[in-house]
Amino acid sequence: MGDIISTISSAITWPSLAQVLFFAEGYQFFAHGLLLTGAKCMPLDFVEKIGLGFILHDVVTTAFAYNYTRKFPIIVGLHMLEHLYFLIRWNVGKFSRKFQYWVSYDWFQNNGSSAIEIWLGVFYDMSTHIFMMYALKDEVGKNDLIVTTAACALMYLLIPPTEVLPLVSPSSAPEWVKKRAFQKEEIYTNKKHQ
Repeated sequence: MGDIISTISSAITWPSLAQVLFFAEGYQFFAHGLLLTGAKCMPLDFVEKIGLGFILHDVVTTAFAYNYTRKFPIIVGLHMLEHLYFLIRWNVGKFSRKFQYWVSYDWFQNNGSSAIEIWLGVFYDMSTHIFMMYALKDEVGKNDLIVTTAACALMYLLIPPTEVLPLVSPSSAPEWVKKRAFQKEEIYTNKKHQ
């Protein structure tokens, strides 16, 4: 019995830190792409609640990848400054509230206006994650890109929206999400934080 366990455990290879960071950067790129293209969105009340965690998750991923590779310091520095702004001003800054609304299901339901500055910001985030994946490319195997892409696609296709993570496609949102989308853009973005 001991030989079987020893054989199995020696056959299992745990991912290296570079592989984990590569996957995390790939996931961030994919998630930002879903928001940028409007393939997925979340109810506004959920975006308000998870914002800080969402931003910290993004910052931590990039910070760890940068500390591992020490490549692209200016790109990563600007990324960190952008996220520091959102971290400090998440539910109070007009620009932050505009971003929240733009990634929300409410935006789709109420025909929100597009904002080039937000689109460019999300595109910059995606570019940062691509740069970090590029920085990690020499540390990972050729199959890691395939595994990362397949895993992200499976998460997109297989994870249904729940109360814990109501990430929905605007064209097929369940009724319980549709009922939560009532906020108008101009009222929301100009509303003072309570």
